[in-house]
Amino acid sequence: ISITNTNKKKGVYFFYEDQRETLLHIPLASKAQDVCFPSKTRVIVLTTLGNPRPNQHTMYRSDLMLFEIDVANGTQHLIRVASYVDCHFDCCIIHNGQLFVTDQFNNCVKIFDPDDLMQTGEIPGFDFPHGLDIQHDLMAVTNYGSNDIIPMKTLASHGPKMLMLMKFRYRTRSWIRRWKSRQQHRAYG
Repeated sequence: ISITNTNKKKGVYFFYEDQRETLLHIPLASKAQDVCFPSKTRVIVLTTLGNPRPNQHTMYRSDLMLFEIDVANGTQHLIRVASYVDCHFDCCIIHNGQLFVTDQFNNCVKIFDPDDLMQTGEIPGFDFPHGLDIQHDLMAVTNYGSNDIIPMKTLASHGPKMLMLMKFRYRTRSWIRRWKSRQQHRAYG
């Protein structure tokens, strides 16, 4: 298990689920927001220098840090750091050889090459994005600002295409029932 810690002993901790002993600690000067694993021996750590606000006045940077790790021996080696100013990276995931990262300052999901940590693309149109996941060629992004989840179809050959905006509030179940009813009506005429 890996855990990010933003308190006094900042960094990333690795340990076995059934043991409380730390196998590896990557100490960091700034707050670790999230981690993802491009391979069994590499970890990308998102760090940031501040706390985001919907109407941010003070800008700061976020870093992508690529480490080579050997959890069994408790060793780590920093391979590369890429710093990006005026952004707040919050969540990351690796999908189809690309690193997807939510950027709360710029209301977008940024796409990076996980080897050189250089930005290769950007998907705009979010409202203070927080969480991110990609499964079965669907990307879902949670948004603090609009309190919703935006699912998007991800087709490598066509790029991301917006499917629909689903506001998950108290009416979610009735909205899904109406949507399913419409789909059944269309299918059966």
